[in-house]
Amino acid sequence: MSSTKSMTDRQPRYHGDAIRAYLHEIGRVPLLTHEEEISFGKQVQQMMQLQELKEKLQQEQAISLSDADWAVRAEISASDLQRILQQGAVAKKRMIEANLRLVVAIAKKYQKRNLEFVDLIQEG
Repeated sequence: MSSTKSMTDRQPRYHGDAIRAYLHEIGRVPLLTHEEEISFGKQVQQMMQLQELKEKLQQEQAISLSDADWAVRAEISASDLQRILQQGAVAKKRMIEANLRLVVAIAKKYQKRNLEFVDLIQEG
């Protein structure tokens, strides 16, 4: 037998190191308070409603809608439209990042079912 490790022998360690680094990284993200969850949820809902309106209008008219037209149809100013979209995107990102630990906790429960831990996390 050769004393050098094959490429496949090194993969699990690298794989484990990558998972460990990922777990360390998501552990640094602060959890959201109840108030933050409610506030961010409302901001994401506002953003989604505006995006749904734009998609509906574009399908009905079969044209691409400018932001100025979109704002007029939503009955808000163009600056409010941009503010709502930006706040919604930031809120969505924060909510996703803050809930990654929950994804990992759920993935751990399914580890013993012949599913790769990293695949479970990715799916979550």
